[in-house]
Amino acid sequence: MKNHKKKDAGEILIGFALLFIGLSFMSSSIKPYRDAEIFSTAFMVLGSNPILGILTGAVVTAIIQSSSASVGILQTLALNGIVNWQSAIFITLGQNIGTCVTALLSSIGASRTAKRAAVIHLLFNVVGAVIFGIVMFVLFSADAAWAQRTISSVEISVFHTVFNVVNTILLFPFAGLLVKASYLVVKEGKDEGEKALSVGEPQLKHLDDRILESPSFAIENVTNEMINMGHVVLDSLKSAASALMKNDSGEADKVLETETLINAYDKQLTAYLVKINNLSLNDEQHLQVKNLFYSIGDFERIGDHCENLAELAKSKIDKGLQFSDVAVEDMDRIFNTTVTAVERTISARKTMDLQDVRGVVKCEQEVDALEEELRERHIERLSDGRCQVDNGLVFLDAVSNLERISDHALNIAGYVRDEI
Repeated sequence: MKNHKKKDAGEILIGFALLFIGLSFMSSSIKPYRDAEIFSTAFMVLGSNPILGILTGAVVTAIIQSSSASVGILQTLALNGIVNWQSAIFITLGQNIGTCVTALLSSIGASRTAKRAAVIHLLFNVVGAVIFGIVMFVLFSADAAWAQRTISSVEISVFHTVFNVVNTILLFPFAGLLVKASYLVVKEGKDEGEKALSVGEPQLKHLDDRILESPSFAIENVTNEMINMGHVVLDSLKSAASALMKNDSGEADKVLETETLINAYDKQLTAYLVKINNLSLNDEQHLQVKNLFYSIGDFERIGDHCENLAELAKSKIDKGLQFSDVAVEDMDRIFNTTVTAVERTISARKTMDLQDVRGVVKCEQEVDALEEELRERHIERLSDGRCQVDNGLVFLDAVSNLERISDHALNIAGYVRDEI
């Protein structure tokens, strides 16, 4: 299938098919032993001891790294009539604890936030197992006949579902406490806050190598991070406008600092896209990855032009230059149109809306027309002696940089149009 949605749906169906075929094989293999005394004895021992039953379910699930397969094994035993209610319930509670091992192993080497998420998952299931374990122990003690009655595979499924739904309802009001408990287990590092605020190293937390197994999800995460990069670029453009128009050295310094952040975005996103590009992709995904490469490059180039504008502002401040009222008005017009072009570009990438793409095209055409008009008017002012030469050079360079920014915005919008 070239359509990745149909392909994903097919893989899901095949996954279920293989799971049920496996359960069928297991059931057929166990049938000859359903009357074996060792099974009934083992489950009677486990069933009579809740802690032992929970530990068994947790250990088996942890070893095979799959709660669905673990529950399937228990259901297979139930289909052959060799497991009773008491042992099945406590083993099922243990299986819910055992399934947390996968998340705990996955969090090794990950961020502290990922480790805390795994701890919350474990706490959620342990607390639920304790609550249900106590309740079911009381009920089984009150009705010994029910405890020893054989359980069906459907009843195991129903209990498994009831446990998770009721546990969620019970613990939802205490979500905050679970989070606090996770912070006690995984303590905050001294440099954790500082790293998040580091200008040179953006924390691109969505670029996790573990999601490369799902190319469509990885591409979506890169797109989201690129949109974040776009907002950083947009802020840099606004700061460059303020620096140039108001002779604000603080805003100019902010642009130069932000350029380091933009370059870091470019480096990290490009490196991650290279990994995605080496995966097995369909035609649509190849197009998306190619366009993301180009779009990231265009955003980085916009950042470079913002840096040029900041350096022009610095030069203007150092030489004590001031734009005339007419020049300020002209510069304000082209800046506003360019900013709008970048804003519509980011929106187009985010919403995949043709209206935003058309908006970028319109803004780029206006910037081109303004660039030509303002250049001619400014040359006239220079010729008439109404403007200093140094002022004129800064003005013309700024206009040229803004025109190039609008071109890069148009490029990004064009990639979006191709995907639509």
